[in-house]
Amino acid sequence: MALWFMLILFTAITPLYGLHLIEVKEHVEIPDPQEAAKVARYVIHNSDWASLATISTLPEIKTYPFVSLESISDGPRDNSTGMLYFYLTPLDMSSLDIK
Repeated sequence: MALWFMLILFTAITPLYGLHLIEVKEHVEIPDPQEAAKVARYVIHNSDWASLATISTLPEIKTYPFVSLESISDGPRDNSTGMLYFYLTPLDMSSLDIK
């Protein structure tokens, strides 16, 4: 039942927003691999998600490493700020660990 609901929801939403698994840009300038800072900025600017690792504070797994997938941004596509923003909720496990 849940699978059918997800399939119907996906079918209904996809035409509205489009399915963009890979975004193709016409003039992509990939930096020289020897320039680590430029490569890092390029990767972050072209990513929408990143993994955030913390040391868990939950009693069941206290002191164990914990990794979660988080939404990120460094500004609009046409104007990168160079500052990385993580979009977190206070209920997210990583937010609790950082707090």
